[in-house]
Order: sequence, then structure tokens, then C-alpha cells
Amino acid sequence: MTNGSTTGSLGGLSGGSLRSPAPALATRPAVQEVIPAVVDPALRLDLPPVLLPLSDRADREQNTAVRIVPRLGPVQGSPAVLQELTRPLPAVAAAPPDAVRACRATIQAAAAPYRAKQVEAVGAGPATRTGRGITTVPIDARVVYARGRVSQVRQARISCRLNTQGIVVALR
Repeated sequence: MTNGSTTGSLGGLSGGSLRSPAPALATRPAVQEVIPAVVDPALRLDLPPVLLPLSDRADREQNTAVRIVPRLGPVQGSPAVLQELTRPLPAVAAAPPDAVRACRATIQAAAAPYRAKQVEAVGAGPATRTGRGITTVPIDARVVYARGRVSQVRQARISCRLNTQGIVVALR
């Protein structure tokens, strides 16, 4: 999609470019060079703690509720997230689509060992570049985990960092 949102399967990752229309004279570095969307299967990244499923003990300590959600059944999560669960996350067009796809694929791979059954990730703002060539993309991510009879949802804004080859090197 051109609006920076991605959901569904991992198929269809393609190369592309991240280009900034303005020179890198602003206070935030612009993304100017070509960065293909690449997922390195050898690089195993952990999910940020805010996206990890809650343990049984943490469930009792968190402000969570359970709601019946179409196509998902009973889902546990924060009341605010549950209220929006039937709507897609809103994407910000400024996020580079190829980078968002690479970040989403990495989130999906990192969430799989926790029995993730649905992963959604959208760009939440423009990408920035550090002096060392690392591109940081703000991502709104939502993960639904299989947890017995009641699924669990976690949602947060995270930072996805990509190197100059477009490989995700960190999720924070």
C-alpha cells in the first residue's frame, strides 16, 4: 500500500527506495539513499517488552478486560485497545512503505514463538537517519496472541531501526 500500512502475509516483499524530497539540512536527518526492504533470517531480534504477551501473573496486575471480537472470539487487552481492535491501525503516509514492510515482517517473526496469530504494523511518522546511517521509523504495532480460549492483544508505538541495506537491526 502507498500509505505505509501493512497487514496480512509476508509475501510480496519487494525492493524500493526511501527518498526525501528535501535536502538533509533540517534538524532531523532526511532519508535520501535507496534502502531495499530486506529481512535477514539469521538476525533474530526480540520484541520490545510492550509487545510481549502478558504472563498470567501480570494479567491480574494490568488493567485488562475481555471482549468478544468478530473473527477473533474472546480477546483480553486494555479497554482502549479492545475498543479499536475491529478497525485497522491508522497509517501516516510519511512512513516509507518498504521500511514499514520490513519492520512488520521482523515483528511477525519475533512474535511467532509466542503464538502470534495476527500482526499489524503501520508507519506512525517520517523516518529519520542518524549520522551512522541507521534509519529509525516510528511504527504503531498490534499483535494478537493465541492464549487458550481467550486471545490476548498488545499494542504500542515502537521504533524500528534499519541499517543502510534496509535490514531491521533493532525494535524498541
